[in-house]
Amino acid sequence: MEEETKFKIVLTFALVALIFAAISIVTPWWVIGTTPEYELELNTTGTHASYSLFQQVSATSGNLSVTVSFTNMTSEENAKPLAELCSLTSTLTTIGLVFNVLTVILIYLMFTRNERMLKFAKITAVISALIFLAATIYFQSEFATRISNFDSVIPTAMLETPIQGSKISGFWGGIEMSSGLFEWMWSAGFGWYSAFTAFVFSAMLYILVNSFFKKKE
Repeated sequence: MEEETKFKIVLTFALVALIFAAISIVTPWWVIGTTPEYELELNTTGTHASYSLFQQVSATSGNLSVTVSFTNMTSEENAKPLAELCSLTSTLTTIGLVFNVLTVILIYLMFTRNERMLKFAKITAVISALIFLAATIYFQSEFATRISNFDSVIPTAMLETPIQGSKISGFWGGIEMSSGLFEWMWSAGFGWYSAFTAFVFSAMLYILVNSFFKKKE
């Protein structure tokens, strides 16, 4: 394979990892909402909420839309554990993004000026991969525990009967109706999946660089 082709491949992987890393910071990491089956059975509009690393909850129900901070959902004391989780995760993803930027720069320099930048590009790529893997696993494993003290996981303006945080038994899950269908479902949001994708592409980038350019080290 020609050097130019190799360069284009690894640079593409680096840029894709960078894009998903940036997206992960600004998009929701956890979402909850009514299921289509529930909405159809009761002939009602859906209610959905998403949690971001900015310690905010955005919710919609019909034509109503609202964005509130965690402290508007429960007391400051009860909101603190989840706020700390989001703050730490945000810090990790930002650091991972910085390493992604460095990786792109080092790959460019490696092909245009100095081949010795190869070893540094490998280091930044693997560090970025490990950071995003740690961020996604940590957030997923801690979320249900941290939200358990919330008075309601949906802004009260959207619901007559609140859904207490203690009902959230895991990062993925749902609440069943008596008919056996699910009324509520929750799962990872696009931000979480973006961070995991950034991990995958950063890890694959490290493997590609390591296999393409062994002789240059």
